[in-house]
Amino acid sequence: MDLADWLVWKSTNCGLRSACTTVCKWNYQHGPDDNVSSLSPTEGHIHGWNTSFFETVGLAELLHDNCARIGRVVELGTTVGDGVTQDAAMALGLPTGTPVSCGIIDAHAGGLGVLGCREISTASVGIPATLDSAAELESRMAIICGTSSCHMCVSRQKVLVEGVWGPYYSAMLPGWWLNEGGQSASGKLLEHVVSTHPSFETAQREATQNKGDCVDLSAVFELLTNKLEDS
Repeated sequence: MDLADWLVWKSTNCGLRSACTTVCKWNYQHGPDDNVSSLSPTEGHIHGWNTSFFETVGLAELLHDNCARIGRVVELGTTVGDGVTQDAAMALGLPTGTPVSCGIIDAHAGGLGVLGCREISTASVGIPATLDSAAELESRMAIICGTSSCHMCVSRQKVLVEGVWGPYYSAMLPGWWLNEGGQSASGKLLEHVVSTHPSFETAQREATQNKGDCVDLSAVFELLTNKLEDS
């Protein structure tokens, strides 16, 4: 079970699985069937597991009882169970029954936010910015940075790109295809370069003076960023 689905289970005691995690990571088949011609948004769609794959890798037992051990897959935005359980509500400081949506992978959640926003001009500060059209959304790429860097874009039509993951249907934005690629260790490599630099301890001491005794690596990065901006 992926972390996104585990957090939902822990919060609701409901074992539903997200189309985001299962399509992108678990080989769940989801989307229009290339062999069926239909204008309907639901007809001619495939929803299910690749049984031959599980049989080939020796995991056929996961298919028993309609894949009950894996859990039922639901679309992004689906409300799970009866919301936050009493135990989870006490731990999180939330009212019991607070609605919980099915999970979404962290990078995909970030990609959804980045693709859906745009710069607000000084004349419209405080007014939520929206996209003008689907074409504008298709012209964008989100880069979500952390331990790795994930480059993400969506399209109405299925696009196959050599060397790029996907396309995944409804894995980030319902009804849209997602393609993603990136550098698997970019953030961690940057951390390694900074932490092994001869001046790292000097930077740590300066960050300590600015932030106090408790300093993590993010404070060092903030210090270095400020120095770049001032230079």
